Formats: sequence, C-alpha cells, structure tokens
Amino acid sequence: MIAAGHPAAQVKAGFLLPEDVERAVAENVGLYDCIKARDPADQGCAYLYLQ
Repeated sequence: MIAAGHPAAQVKAGFLLPEDVERAVAENVGLYDCIKARDPADQGCAYLYLQ
C-alpha cells in the first residue's frame, strides 16, 4: 500500500503529473530543510523564504 502523501499515490489520483514528481519532491525537501534549520527562538516566517 502506498501512503496518500507519496508521489506515486498523488500521480495515481491525478493530482500530480509524472513529469512533475522530481520537482515536487525537491521543493518539499527544500521546505523541510528550511524548517529543520530554523532557529526555534525565531517566531517569524522569514526562514520559509530563504534560498
């Protein structure tokens, strides 16, 4: 069984095109990295927009 959030499940459901899987995964990994790297004491959202 494939988890609902898994890219293959998103493609099967028609929410994501197969050719967009690599880009979508890279963007989500980038967001995760930003969230993990943020300073917990910083209450702002600027970390979401760091490149």
